[in-house]
Amino acid sequence: MEARRFHAPSPARRNRRDMFVGLNQTPQPLGKAKARPAFTLIELLVVIAIIAVLAALLLPALARAKAAANTTACRSNARQLAICLAMYADEYTAYPFSVDFKRQLMWYDQLTPFYENTGRVNTNPTNQNKLLLCPAYKGGSGVTVWSPNYFGYRGGSYGYNGFGTKSVGYIYFNTGGADSTLGLGGASGFVPSEPMTSDKILVPSDMIGLGDSMLMPFGDGSTGSFVLTIADGQRNVAARHNGGSNIGFCDGHVETLQNKRLVAPTYEDRRRWNNDHEPHL
Repeated sequence: MEARRFHAPSPARRNRRDMFVGLNQTPQPLGKAKARPAFTLIELLVVIAIIAVLAALLLPALARAKAAANTTACRSNARQLAICLAMYADEYTAYPFSVDFKRQLMWYDQLTPFYENTGRVNTNPTNQNKLLLCPAYKGGSGVTVWSPNYFGYRGGSYGYNGFGTKSVGYIYFNTGGADSTLGLGGASGFVPSEPMTSDKILVPSDMIGLGDSMLMPFGDGSTGSFVLTIADGQRNVAARHNGGSNIGFCDGHVETLQNKRLVAPTYEDRRRWNNDHEPHL
Protein backbone atom coordinates (compact mmCIF):
# COMPACT_ATOMS: atom_id res chain seq x y z
CA MET A 1 0.00 0.00 0.00
CA GLU A 2 1.33 3.31 -0.99
CA ALA A 3 1.81 5.62 1.95
CA ARG A 4 -0.05 8.92 1.77
CA ARG A 5 1.94 12.07 1.99
CA PHE A 6 0.81 14.92 4.18
CA HIS A 7 1.90 18.40 3.36
CA ALA A 8 1.83 21.34 5.76
CA PRO A 9 -0.62 23.99 4.60
CA SER A 10 0.87 26.96 2.91
CA PRO A 11 0.99 30.31 4.79
CA ALA A 12 -1.75 31.77 2.62
CA ARG A 13 -4.03 28.86 3.34
CA ARG A 14 -3.40 29.13 7.07
CA ASN A 15 -4.25 32.81 6.97
CA ARG A 16 -7.55 32.15 5.21
CA ARG A 17 -8.46 29.52 7.83
CA ASP A 18 -7.55 31.82 10.72
CA MET A 19 -9.66 34.54 9.14
CA PHE A 20 -12.76 32.32 9.02
CA VAL A 21 -12.20 31.13 12.56
CA GLY A 22 -11.92 34.77 13.76
CA LEU A 23 -15.17 35.65 11.99
CA ASN A 24 -16.98 32.90 13.85
CA GLN A 25 -15.82 34.10 17.29
CA THR A 26 -17.71 36.65 19.44
CA PRO A 27 -15.58 39.80 19.78
CA GLN A 28 -14.56 40.70 23.37
CA PRO A 29 -14.44 44.42 24.25
CA LEU A 30 -11.01 45.58 25.22
CA GLY A 31 -10.33 47.11 28.67
CA LYS A 32 -13.73 46.15 30.17
CA ALA A 33 -13.88 44.00 33.30
CA LYS A 34 -16.27 41.14 33.62
CA ALA A 35 -19.63 42.04 35.16
CA ARG A 36 -19.73 41.45 38.97
CA PRO A 37 -22.82 40.09 40.67
CA ALA A 38 -24.88 42.65 42.68
CA PHE A 39 -25.28 42.55 46.48
CA THR A 40 -27.77 40.06 47.70
CA LEU A 41 -30.54 41.16 50.06
CA ILE A 42 -28.89 39.30 52.95
CA GLU A 43 -25.58 41.09 52.40
CA LEU A 44 -27.31 44.48 52.24
CA LEU A 45 -29.18 43.81 55.48
CA VAL A 46 -25.95 42.78 57.20
CA VAL A 47 -24.26 46.04 56.16
CA ILE A 48 -27.22 48.10 57.42
CA ALA A 49 -27.18 46.22 60.73
CA ILE A 50 -23.46 46.91 61.19
CA ILE A 51 -23.97 50.63 60.49
CA ALA A 52 -26.84 50.74 62.99
CA VAL A 53 -24.71 49.09 65.69
CA LEU A 54 -21.83 51.53 65.09
CA ALA A 55 -24.22 54.49 65.23
CA ALA A 56 -25.71 53.23 68.50
CA LEU A 57 -22.22 53.02 69.97
CA LEU A 58 -20.98 56.38 68.68
CA LEU A 59 -23.99 58.69 69.13
CA PRO A 60 -24.01 58.63 72.96
CA ALA A 61 -20.30 59.37 73.00
CA LEU A 62 -20.80 62.26 70.57
CA ALA A 63 -23.68 63.58 72.69
CA ARG A 64 -21.52 63.46 75.82
CA ALA A 65 -18.69 65.24 74.02
CA LYS A 66 -21.08 67.98 72.84
CA ALA A 67 -22.51 68.38 76.35
CA ALA A 68 -19.00 68.67 77.79
CA ALA A 69 -18.09 71.32 75.19
CA ASN A 70 -21.27 73.29 76.02
CA THR A 71 -20.49 73.13 79.74
CA THR A 72 -16.96 74.39 79.13
CA ALA A 73 -18.18 77.30 76.98
CA CYS A 74 -20.86 78.20 79.56
CA ARG A 75 -18.34 78.00 82.39
CA SER A 76 -16.11 80.44 80.51
CA ASN A 77 -19.07 82.83 80.10
CA ALA A 78 -19.91 82.62 83.81
CA ARG A 79 -16.28 83.21 84.70
CA GLN A 80 -16.09 86.37 82.58
CA LEU A 81 -19.41 87.68 83.91
CA ALA A 82 -18.29 87.04 87.48
CA ILE A 83 -15.09 88.98 86.83
CA CYS A 84 -17.15 91.84 85.35
CA LEU A 85 -19.35 91.78 88.45
CA ALA A 86 -16.28 92.01 90.72
CA MET A 87 -14.93 94.89 88.61
CA TYR A 88 -18.28 96.68 88.86
CA ALA A 89 -18.23 96.32 92.66
CA ASP A 90 -14.67 97.67 92.80
CA GLU A 91 -15.56 100.62 90.59
CA TYR A 92 -18.83 101.66 92.21
CA THR A 93 -18.39 100.11 95.70
CA ALA A 94 -21.84 98.58 95.19
CA TYR A 95 -23.55 95.88 93.17
CA PRO A 96 -25.99 96.36 90.30
CA PHE A 97 -29.73 96.02 90.75
CA SER A 98 -31.27 92.89 89.30
CA VAL A 99 -33.58 95.27 87.37
CA ASP A 100 -33.22 99.03 87.02
CA PHE A 101 -36.63 100.38 85.96
CA LYS A 102 -35.50 103.98 85.90
CA ARG A 103 -32.77 103.36 83.34
CA GLN A 104 -34.50 100.34 81.81
CA LEU A 105 -31.53 98.07 82.38
CA MET A 106 -31.17 94.46 83.44
CA TRP A 107 -28.32 93.45 85.73
CA TYR A 108 -26.22 92.23 82.81
CA ASP A 109 -26.74 95.52 80.94
CA GLN A 110 -25.18 97.33 83.88
CA LEU A 111 -22.00 95.26 83.39
CA THR A 112 -21.54 96.29 79.76
CA PRO A 113 -18.82 98.90 80.49
CA PHE A 114 -16.66 96.01 81.65
CA TYR A 115 -16.88 93.80 78.60
CA GLU A 116 -17.05 94.36 74.87
CA ASN A 117 -20.61 94.48 73.59
CA THR A 118 -22.25 95.38 70.30
CA GLY A 119 -25.16 97.20 71.97
CA ARG A 120 -27.91 96.98 74.55
CA VAL A 121 -28.58 93.25 74.47
CA ASN A 122 -32.04 93.62 75.98
CA THR A 123 -33.32 95.72 73.08
CA ASN A 124 -32.05 93.46 70.31
CA PRO A 125 -32.24 89.78 71.32
CA THR A 126 -31.04 88.60 67.89
CA ASN A 127 -27.67 90.33 68.35
CA GLN A 128 -26.90 89.35 71.90
CA ASN A 129 -23.30 89.11 72.91
CA LYS A 130 -22.13 85.51 73.02
CA LEU A 131 -20.99 86.11 76.58
CA LEU A 132 -24.66 86.11 77.61
CA LEU A 133 -25.63 82.96 75.72
CA CYS A 134 -25.15 79.51 77.19
CA PRO A 135 -24.92 77.00 74.29
CA ALA A 136 -27.16 74.58 76.20
CA TYR A 137 -29.93 77.12 76.86
CA LYS A 138 -32.96 76.63 74.59
CA GLY A 139 -35.37 79.33 75.79
CA GLY A 140 -35.99 82.90 74.68
CA SER A 141 -33.77 85.87 75.46
CA GLY A 142 -34.09 89.58 76.11
CA VAL A 143 -36.67 92.18 77.09
CA THR A 144 -39.47 93.13 74.71
CA VAL A 145 -41.07 96.12 76.44
CA TRP A 146 -40.45 98.45 79.40
CA SER A 147 -42.88 100.43 81.55
CA PRO A 148 -42.50 102.28 84.89
CA ASN A 149 -43.46 99.20 86.93
CA TYR A 150 -43.19 96.14 84.69
CA PHE A 151 -41.33 94.78 81.68
CA GLY A 152 -41.80 91.99 79.16
CA TYR A 153 -39.12 89.39 79.72
CA ARG A 154 -38.45 86.67 77.15
CA GLY A 155 -35.82 84.88 79.23
CA GLY A 156 -32.07 84.53 79.39
CA SER A 157 -29.19 82.13 79.91
CA TYR A 158 -28.00 83.55 83.23
CA GLY A 159 -29.59 84.72 86.46
CA TYR A 160 -28.50 87.03 89.27
CA ASN A 161 -28.54 86.39 93.02
CA GLY A 162 -30.69 89.37 93.87
CA PHE A 163 -32.44 88.12 97.02
CA GLY A 164 -30.41 85.36 98.67
CA THR A 165 -32.40 82.88 100.73
CA LYS A 166 -35.35 85.26 100.85
CA SER A 167 -36.07 83.69 97.48
CA VAL A 168 -37.41 80.52 99.12
CA GLY A 169 -40.75 82.03 98.10
CA TYR A 170 -41.53 83.27 94.61
CA ILE A 171 -39.82 86.65 94.65
CA TYR A 172 -38.59 88.57 91.63
CA PHE A 173 -38.76 92.13 92.97
CA ASN A 174 -37.79 93.52 96.36
CA THR A 175 -40.36 95.05 98.68
CA GLY A 176 -38.16 97.53 100.51
CA GLY A 177 -34.64 98.94 100.83
CA ALA A 178 -31.29 97.21 100.81
CA ASP A 179 -32.03 95.54 104.14
CA SER A 180 -34.98 93.72 102.58
CA THR A 181 -32.73 91.41 100.59
CA LEU A 182 -30.03 88.99 101.60
CA GLY A 183 -28.63 88.87 98.07
CA LEU A 184 -26.96 91.49 95.87
CA GLY A 185 -29.94 93.70 95.15
CA GLY A 186 -33.46 93.63 93.79
CA ALA A 187 -35.22 96.17 91.60
CA SER A 188 -34.64 99.90 91.42
CA GLY A 189 -37.57 102.16 90.67
CA PHE A 190 -40.19 99.53 91.39
CA VAL A 191 -40.05 100.54 95.07
CA PRO A 192 -37.64 102.92 96.85
CA SER A 193 -34.35 101.09 97.14
CA GLU A 194 -30.61 101.58 97.51
CA PRO A 195 -27.86 99.49 95.90
CA MET A 196 -26.16 96.80 97.95
CA THR A 197 -22.77 98.17 98.95
CA SER A 198 -19.64 96.06 98.68
CA ASP A 199 -18.84 96.20 102.39
CA LYS A 200 -22.03 94.28 103.18
CA ILE A 201 -20.76 91.21 101.31
CA LEU A 202 -18.85 89.59 104.16
CA VAL A 203 -17.27 86.70 102.23
CA PRO A 204 -17.13 87.47 98.46
CA SER A 205 -15.33 84.19 97.74
CA ASP A 206 -18.29 82.25 99.13
CA MET A 207 -21.11 84.50 97.94
CA ILE A 208 -23.11 83.40 94.88
CA GLY A 209 -23.25 86.22 92.34
CA LEU A 210 -24.74 84.74 89.18
CA GLY A 211 -25.15 81.50 87.30
CA ASP A 212 -27.18 79.38 84.93
CA SER A 213 -30.74 80.67 84.94
CA MET A 214 -33.55 78.74 86.57
CA LEU A 215 -36.93 78.16 84.93
CA MET A 216 -39.77 80.50 85.84
CA PRO A 217 -43.24 79.06 86.56
CA PHE A 218 -44.82 80.97 83.68
CA GLY A 219 -45.72 80.28 80.08
CA ASP A 220 -44.46 76.99 78.70
CA GLY A 221 -41.90 76.55 81.49
CA SER A 222 -38.85 77.15 79.29
CA THR A 223 -38.16 80.77 80.31
CA GLY A 224 -34.89 81.29 82.14
CA SER A 225 -35.32 83.76 85.02
CA PHE A 226 -33.23 86.94 85.33
CA VAL A 227 -32.70 86.15 89.04
CA LEU A 228 -31.66 82.98 90.82
CA THR A 229 -34.29 81.88 93.33
CA ILE A 230 -34.33 78.90 95.63
CA ALA A 231 -38.03 78.45 94.91
CA ASP A 232 -37.40 78.02 91.19
CA GLY A 233 -34.41 75.77 91.84
CA GLN A 234 -36.46 73.47 94.05
CA ARG A 235 -39.41 73.41 91.68
CA ASN A 236 -37.70 72.66 88.41
CA VAL A 237 -34.34 73.12 86.74
CA ALA A 238 -33.24 73.33 83.15
CA ALA A 239 -31.78 70.14 81.70
CA ARG A 240 -28.31 71.60 81.24
CA HIS A 241 -24.80 70.44 82.07
CA ASN A 242 -25.80 66.94 83.20
CA GLY A 243 -27.89 68.17 86.11
CA GLY A 244 -25.49 70.91 87.15
CA SER A 245 -25.17 74.70 87.00
CA ASN A 246 -22.18 76.95 86.44
CA ILE A 247 -22.14 79.44 89.32
CA GLY A 248 -20.01 82.61 89.43
CA PHE A 249 -19.04 83.97 92.84
CA CYS A 250 -18.45 87.57 93.87
CA ASP A 251 -14.67 87.19 93.87
CA GLY A 252 -14.73 86.09 90.20
CA HIS A 253 -14.23 82.32 90.48
CA VAL A 254 -16.69 79.74 89.09
CA GLU A 255 -17.89 76.38 90.36
CA THR A 256 -20.05 73.77 88.64
CA LEU A 257 -22.57 72.63 91.24
CA GLN A 258 -25.21 69.96 91.09
CA ASN A 259 -28.62 71.62 91.13
CA LYS A 260 -29.78 69.68 94.19
CA ARG A 261 -26.80 70.88 96.17
CA LEU A 262 -27.23 74.46 94.95
CA VAL A 263 -30.60 74.81 96.69
CA ALA A 264 -30.11 72.24 99.46
CA PRO A 265 -31.39 73.38 102.90
CA THR A 266 -28.05 72.87 104.65
CA TYR A 267 -25.90 75.28 106.61
CA GLU A 268 -22.98 75.19 104.16
CA ASP A 269 -25.11 75.52 101.02
CA ARG A 270 -27.61 78.14 102.16
CA ARG A 271 -25.12 80.61 103.61
CA ARG A 272 -23.47 80.92 100.19
CA TRP A 273 -26.62 82.72 99.03
CA ASN A 274 -26.52 85.47 101.66
CA ASN A 275 -24.45 88.63 101.98
CA ASP A 276 -24.08 88.14 105.77
CA HIS A 277 -22.83 84.57 105.19
CA GLU A 278 -25.52 83.12 107.45
CA PRO A 279 -27.85 80.30 106.31
CA HIS A 280 -31.11 81.82 107.65
CA LEU A 281 -32.68 78.38 107.79
